[in-house]
Amino acid sequence: MKKNFILLAVLAALLALSGWAMAQTPAPAVARAVKALPAPATSGGMSLTEALAQRRSVRAFAAAPVTDAELAQLLWAAQGITEPKHKLRTSPSAHNWYLVHVYVVAADGLWEYQPEGHKLVQFSGTDYRQTISPQPSVKAAPLSLLVVGEYDRAVQVAGDAAVGRRFVDLEAGHLTQNVLLQATALHLGAVSVGGVDPAAVQKLLALPADRTAIYLIPVGKPKQ
Repeated sequence: MKKNFILLAVLAALLALSGWAMAQTPAPAVARAVKALPAPATSGGMSLTEALAQRRSVRAFAAAPVTDAELAQLLWAAQGITEPKHKLRTSPSAHNWYLVHVYVVAADGLWEYQPEGHKLVQFSGTDYRQTISPQPSVKAAPLSLLVVGEYDRAVQVAGDAAVGRRFVDLEAGHLTQNVLLQATALHLGAVSVGGVDPAAVQKLLALPADRTAIYLIPVGKPKQ
């Protein structure tokens, strides 16, 4: 009898701890709204050679907002679909696995870019610009792009941990450079911020457990 009582007590304690742990884990964010983006320009504008020559890391921003057209162009440059039949994108991905996602951290909340349909899906109406990073450039920018990767899926599909993780990092780098050059071509300022705390960002934004923050890219009109 005493032995059974002890076992029941231990079981109750384990269940209580399990419930506490679940309470500490934020529930995954749920889609709240969908916003169609303006169609991107696919010709004209600043030449690539000019953008390469003029690109600089910009960390101070004016108060002016980034327009919807500018944001749409930046997101298209990051991951926009350029060949609808095979759904090929502006930035390369190993085996077309597309292991990286882009979110927008703005005054009106957290949005995820969906290349198919060229649209934004809102997951929170909270303004995280002052809390997502201690970096002054992130706090000062009217918005930041958050680049996240699916490392677990990468390892699974690649069949090798080191190779899979490298594929994610390479893809994140490809699309980030696209964004920086596009920002330059739009006469916007931007900088890649690699000093990101993945665990803190995942918890703050209630990102899916399999998505890891890699880069923040604050964007805005350069402060003169």
